[in-house]
Amino acid sequence: MPAGLDTAHRTAARVAAIRAPHPGTDALRRKAAPRSAGGRAAAEVLAPVVHISDRAPRPPRDGAVRDAHAPRIDAQNRVNLGKALRALGWTPETLLVAARENGHVVIRAAADSPLLTRVPVDADRRLTLPPAVLVALDVRPGDQVLAGVVVDTAELHLFAVADALQLLTGVLPAGSQAEGSPEPALRAAGGSRIKGRWRAAEGSARTSGDGRAGD
Repeated sequence: MPAGLDTAHRTAARVAAIRAPHPGTDALRRKAAPRSAGGRAAAEVLAPVVHISDRAPRPPRDGAVRDAHAPRIDAQNRVNLGKALRALGWTPETLLVAARENGHVVIRAAADSPLLTRVPVDADRRLTLPPAVLVALDVRPGDQVLAGVVVDTAELHLFAVADALQLLTGVLPAGSQAEGSPEPALRAAGGSRIKGRWRAAEGSARTSGDGRAGD
């Protein structure tokens, strides 16, 4: 048995520890070729190789400090982003404005401007998304927003989670949903979600205050 301090033995042990469990093209055995009618073996060929890894180069990372949050919008159009605002140093006294850039919304601390949309912050560090931001992201109460905190530029980027997941998984072909799965409810015209007035079912009798049936 070789000594533990032997350089070749130590290097071989380290290489074996990090070697992938799947064989490479140089480790595949040659496929046995069938013999021809004359008894001669045909030319040997390598076994088929199945590519299981994506070797496409990734874009280089810039090393900027970023943090991600995915809160859900409540009934008052608020999102809880306490950790994100704390990382940026924003308080309820900070004037925040929103602008639409490249299909998403960017929130910054800036001076008051009539050309930008103000975003209020309450004492619990919750952002109240104004209608302009909701329309820009195409979200409503109950939906999730992806909040990306960029500390280097002191910006908060908002993106609809539904759009982010679709970019990740790709657009599914039409009819890919399972049969019988409920379809998403259509929004009312103009974006209003006010329910209509209650109406009695057809054929039901109406009663007055004294319990008598109405005309």
